[in-house]
Amino acid sequence: MSLNGEWSSNTIGSFDVAPQFYKGENFVSIELGDTGYSAGQWMVKIKKDKMNPLIKASFKHEIISDSEAKLICALVQYDCSGNEICGDYLNVHDDYLNISLELRENADYIVFEFLFYSFGKAQVKIYPENIECKEKEIHRKVNVATTCFKRKFTNDCNDNLTEILSILDAASKDENKPDIILFTETAYDRGIVSCEDHKWITDDSVPVKRVCEKAKEVKMYVIFSFHEIENKRKYNTDIIISPEGEIIGKYRKTHLIYNELKAGMVPGEELKVFDLPFGKIGILVCWDQWFPDATRELVRKGAEIIFVSTAGNPECVYKARAYENWVYLVVAGTTNDGHMPSCIINQRGDIIAKVSDGENGYAVSTIDLDEHKYLKYLSFERGYGANLYPVDRRPELYGD
Repeated sequence: MSLNGEWSSNTIGSFDVAPQFYKGENFVSIELGDTGYSAGQWMVKIKKDKMNPLIKASFKHEIISDSEAKLICALVQYDCSGNEICGDYLNVHDDYLNISLELRENADYIVFEFLFYSFGKAQVKIYPENIECKEKEIHRKVNVATTCFKRKFTNDCNDNLTEILSILDAASKDENKPDIILFTETAYDRGIVSCEDHKWITDDSVPVKRVCEKAKEVKMYVIFSFHEIENKRKYNTDIIISPEGEIIGKYRKTHLIYNELKAGMVPGEELKVFDLPFGKIGILVCWDQWFPDATRELVRKGAEIIFVSTAGNPECVYKARAYENWVYLVVAGTTNDGHMPSCIINQRGDIIAKVSDGENGYAVSTIDLDEHKYLKYLSFERGYGANLYPVDRRPELYGD
């Protein structure tokens, strides 16, 4: 598309060789010299359409560099007096930058800012693909649920299965009925004594089929966890069952504890994101959550809610993962003593729902996936947290 709006360029700082700026018919570029660190910026000002306050924009970019170079892109909102209201980073997906954002009521105009820096010779080209103003959209709201049930310490896995089906029945009758519900790690045999020979089941076994049938009956997405065996290989597995009773997703625990490895279990090979009608979700199992990069990778891939089946981790771990990645977490544990919690955590690390301590049951919370919660005094004043962390990371410094 052509370069609409008021474009301007700016040299950031003072350098021996000033950045070179070029404006073409359908792109702008910044070229930096090879004399060390330098930075430049393109900006485009666009008037807010008060009848259509939803801004949707996408840009393609191309970086040519012999050294470390980075492009940071932001949308900044201003009032009619030119005062900055707030700012948001654009989302980065491969070579594309995009944002979909409902502008503040007191916003008069917006400025897209493209800041490019390098420690050596580098060039970036930025191509506007789409900038449009649209009517407000209905927010995506989803009822998420976590569960907890006391360990039976019996010899029959069917005792747990009965409890699982009972919880699904109860949740389906709730006035705030869950759209999706999570069960604890290996819920089928959790706490069952002497069941080694029959705890290993396939995803077409009778217990799994019964949970699938119940999911269809209550019309909910169900995340069910069990010890899986396939082609003689053993896994710690979570499956996603649709409201139609079909298995539509599978995640295998990628970080196994030592005892699982000694037992001959095989780690999963992929951190997956699943696209459901209400949004994108990720799944982790217990020990996975102790590794910050696991959560970070799911968020990088677009996960908006992460579901964690666990046998027990401290609440502080989950709160940290939620806050440092600005993502919702739904955690299903086995008790609620603070060490093995069943709770729902928002992006700020606050527990917004929790199963009552010592009781079997579930807890539900409504999550608005399109609600922007702003954070102050981070790298971007009043920035939207979901975009701050991935943009400001410098993985080239972290050794991986």
